[in-house]
Amino acid sequence: MIMKACIYCRVACDDGINLEMQKKELQHYANQNGYTVVGVYADCGNGLTLKHPKLWEATDRILSGEAEVLILKSVDRISRDWQKAQTYIDSLTKQGGKILCVNERRLFSDKSKRECPHKDSQIL
Repeated sequence: MIMKACIYCRVACDDGINLEMQKKELQHYANQNGYTVVGVYADCGNGLTLKHPKLWEATDRILSGEAEVLILKSVDRISRDWQKAQTYIDSLTKQGGKILCVNERRLFSDKSKRECPHKDSQIL
């Protein structure tokens, strides 16, 4: 089954090089693992807040059913404040969305928190 995904990237400051690297790495990961990418979203901003407009655009696509999973490089791309990140994860997964954090090899879903389903895949 092909799963539709949104990719989300964030850097703390206007660092276009690292933002582009995240995008390329995650697009490669998605392609390698059979995801259909329906959108790529990127923010530059403080990691201690959830005020990231593109994160919320990606979230809306998942909640509307246009995509099933949000693919990130790492949990800290949501927020570097673990409580805020956990609140976001809990909220999205309770509404049926999934979050795949590639570096941690974690898939967060409403069923459980488990290892990444693609153990053999690597980020470049």
